Amino acid sequence: MVRLYRFIGSIYFTILLITLFAGAVIWGTVIESKTGSHKAASRLIYANPLFLMILWGVFVNILVATLKRYPFKKHHIPFIITHIGLLMVFAGALLKLSFGEQGVITLKEGTQTAHFAVDDSRAISMKRRGETNWSQAILTRDLLSRLNTRYTLEGLNFQIKGLAPNGEETFESWIKEDRLVILGEPPLPLNEVGSIGERVLVAAKNPEVIKERLKTLPALIFLEEENGDILAMDVDKLGNFHPETFSKSKLPRLYAYDDGYGGYTVPLKLKEKEIETPLTRRFKPLPMPKKAEEERPLVSLLFENETVPLAFGSSLPTAAGKGEFLLKLEPEKRKLPEKIRLKNATAEFYPNSEQAKGYRAKILWGKTPVELAMNRVWESPEGYRLYLANMTPLDETDVKEVRLVVNRDPFKYLLTYPGGVILAIGIALLFFRFRL
Repeated sequence: MVRLYRFIGSIYFTILLITLFAGAVIWGTVIESKTGSHKAASRLIYANPLFLMILWGVFVNILVATLKRYPFKKHHIPFIITHIGLLMVFAGALLKLSFGEQGVITLKEGTQTAHFAVDDSRAISMKRRGETNWSQAILTRDLLSRLNTRYTLEGLNFQIKGLAPNGEETFESWIKEDRLVILGEPPLPLNEVGSIGERVLVAAKNPEVIKERLKTLPALIFLEEENGDILAMDVDKLGNFHPETFSKSKLPRLYAYDDGYGGYTVPLKLKEKEIETPLTRRFKPLPMPKKAEEERPLVSLLFENETVPLAFGSSLPTAAGKGEFLLKLEPEKRKLPEKIRLKNATAEFYPNSEQAKGYRAKILWGKTPVELAMNRVWESPEGYRLYLANMTPLDETDVKEVRLVVNRDPFKYLLTYPGGVILAIGIALLFFRFRL
């Protein structure tokens, strides 16, 4: 046991750890260079438990190397100060990995949010139809290891029964050429409706006088009588009138297409059937992309005995539970201490060039106005650091959308920064061999 204690605090163990640490960093750099993906390097190296063990090994090595000098002498002071600084820096880094937060916020001009998406995370989000708040069940990034695991969300059970590590979601319109195609129903022919007649103002008891003013048939005409009743008439292609009188304020609902130029219709007196969206969703597994940032997993969810397909990051939620619930597969969302609103964003260009040299964005953090720019980090009073990562489009053709990177290190002012100062003092004392 004594020999192990001495080895842990020895220079040999230090050299071994430095070699392993350097090798891991070099290998991570190679992975990032080959794939063009920082996330791939982070998954394989920096977030790997073996890499964390190396960091903890360095921490323990520094601690034991310091304690081995006990009882301490005066000439040990520079050495001890240096090692205390190193311990504080490594402790801050290790605690940040466990308790720090990092994510992204995507905002369009004029919009606001009180949440950010956690990097490289997965979650099932659910809400009841008509409600505004989403509930989340947090999943691990490795969804394959969670197949058939039972989760509970708002008292409801679900399981991941199938998984494609990467895929795409496509949408097909119901309208295909001259047919209306709905799954489970025969195709319905479609006819383009021509223009209707002009609006005319008449003062006559006999509506036949209107026929001479009509340029296009068929037509739909409304006449308001002196007592407030409404006479609705449709004129067929042969010029025949089909009038119907409605009492004042009793006109039934009418559907107008293209402001009326596409035609009119009244609601059918049939049992209504709610259809979620006029699009057919298709899910297709794909090979794994070269960049980990482009992964879009597909899952088949068993939600209360109902199979529900979900695509990661889909723009549309999926209905489940006979339409009572809406589900999404998306990154984990965490709450910010304040709402953040994007007022406007602009791009700065090089002279006589369309190449952008930087972005600027004006935001509101709560009620505090803040101006963000590339390479300019802003930190909130609560310790959240924001910086502007990207903006689209660069021209003025559309509303700007910005991507903000968020991170919070709760230990930097307690350990990391003070540890850096103490480390610098210790190194200076060692260098100048200052003796107290």
